[in-house]
Amino acid sequence: MKKILLIIVAIGIFLMPFSAYAIGAGEGYVYSNFEQTLAEEGIEKAYDSYKENDKQAIIYLFRGKGCSFCKAFLTYLNSITDEYGKYFKLVSYEVWQNTDNKSLMNDVAKFLDEPAGGVPYIVIGDQVFVGYTQQYNESIQKAIKDLYDSEEKYDVFVEMAKPKDEGSSSSNTAVIIWNVLTLTLATIIILVTINVKDKKVHNRLNELEKIISVQEKNNKKLKSES
Repeated sequence: MKKILLIIVAIGIFLMPFSAYAIGAGEGYVYSNFEQTLAEEGIEKAYDSYKENDKQAIIYLFRGKGCSFCKAFLTYLNSITDEYGKYFKLVSYEVWQNTDNKSLMNDVAKFLDEPAGGVPYIVIGDQVFVGYTQQYNESIQKAIKDLYDSEEKYDVFVEMAKPKDEGSSSSNTAVIIWNVLTLTLATIIILVTINVKDKKVHNRLNELEKIISVQEKNNKKLKSES
């Protein structure tokens, strides 16, 4: 029975990867917050009073370490923390040295239908800023405040984790059902196979018992005759 359970568990573990389809947006990627990013780019923090909290709007920044335009954007962001720091926090992904982060940027760009031609690639809610120029400043400030004031803050990673449509949801359900049926069928086959083998062993034991019984009778008969 223990062997049967071990076989069933092994099959279940084998099938698990095919039924797991959740998307973890930040899982497995390397990112840094606002203060860490400023330090990495050699920018001195402008205001010590800046703190992050869960209510702030998230700015997703895909950047290249040493990129002058990325540094210009971070310098601008640093300069407005006295007034806007309470409204935003930064999640920064370095993409020049980290290929996983670069793939993530491309996935985000594809999802938002806003090609990532280079860095910085800035995402605030559902708004995208490709590159950086001072002409973006007012629009960036407005995007930050609008997202902060929004009751349901749009988060691209949360949206990416949702099923694209009912068809994909149905497809995932079908995969799970198929895996369950496969596991059930495999279990039945194993049980039947073991049962058949048990019957063969049982029959063989019966034959041996008959042979032994005949031999014992013959031995008794020989002893009585002698």
